[in-house]
Amino acid sequence: LHRVDRRQRQMCIRDSSLGENIFAAEGNKLVIWNGFTGNEKKTLINPINRNVILRSSDKMYVSNYNLPDFVSTYNANGSLNLNIQNKYDESSFILQVGQTIFSVEYDNNDRRIKLVTYEAATGAYIANVPIQRYVNVLGLFSFGDENRVYVMTESPSNSSHTTFFYYNKSLNAIPQLSLTISARATTQNPIMISSTDVWIFTNSGIYEFNSGDQVSRNPTNSLTINNISSVGSYSYLASETLLMYEVQSKHYIYNVATGTELGQITNSNGSVLFLKK
Repeated sequence: LHRVDRRQRQMCIRDSSLGENIFAAEGNKLVIWNGFTGNEKKTLINPINRNVILRSSDKMYVSNYNLPDFVSTYNANGSLNLNIQNKYDESSFILQVGQTIFSVEYDNNDRRIKLVTYEAATGAYIANVPIQRYVNVLGLFSFGDENRVYVMTESPSNSSHTTFFYYNKSLNAIPQLSLTISARATTQNPIMISSTDVWIFTNSGIYEFNSGDQVSRNPTNSLTINNISSVGSYSYLASETLLMYEVQSKHYIYNVATGTELGQITNSNGSVLFLKK
């Protein structure tokens, strides 16, 4: 969800009931559109000098728009839930699991990337644990267990491959799993297709990671995605089994349950995010 040029935006959605609000970052301004019409509904944040960065899960997280660094959470109707002051630098990845928010942040003093935890209800800082040195984090995911949150990274031995670590709360450590994907994952949190499965988009197709710590090529071969290696961003609305993914400025709306494409949003400058009330 990045910068949007409304003059170059076109909508082609056959069912406007799929989403009630769409969010976009236009330069350093966060706006909420009125459904798939593309009409700006209202401005939520209009900061000075810094561009907003949007992260998504079941809620929308907004970072990199203020000094010191803050993360703000919004509901699908655009209402502000909470402001959280980052312990270190801005959040590069955010994931809420139960009553805990997990944030990937860079500690300039230690020169380490760390997994930082906050209380979801209040935003209070809890703790942090360093992630292995010299790896680029690609995303976070979990199967609902606050004591086991997966950190997806470039492989320490091959930057074109993807490997996995997991947060172990009892050890306050992030050990590495003996799992590797021979492809580079898209830099974004994977999408949870079910309570036991996530989909990981890579430059060679979709992989499925299950709660038994097993990885396989996506068995749903009926899922037709044009130029899969070029997917730049995606989001998933689990309640409606709707996948939105971007390929070369076109954002496709795809019903995973029925295997049908429902429409497109064309946006030349970035991705879009829809959250249903």
